[in-house]
Amino acid sequence: MSRDILANDSLSPEALAAITSFHPDIVKEVKDAVANNKVVVVGMAQNPVVSKARKALTEANVPFKYLEYGSYFSN
Repeated sequence: MSRDILANDSLSPEALAAITSFHPDIVKEVKDAVANNKVVVVGMAQNPVVSKARKALTEANVPFKYLEYGSYFSN
């Protein structure tokens, strides 16, 4: 699934700086996971929808990479 993204030259320098400095380590980790895995699940701890998706993929023997960020009980 893809969506339209504004070109960098359409952004103000301030907006571009905010975007590029927003959790670059997490952005890199997600990009690497997508590049190296056919299925990637990104979710939060305690999210029942993510848990169900992971369970369904496991039961269907579909290999996937799971990345977890945050929790409903923490920031």
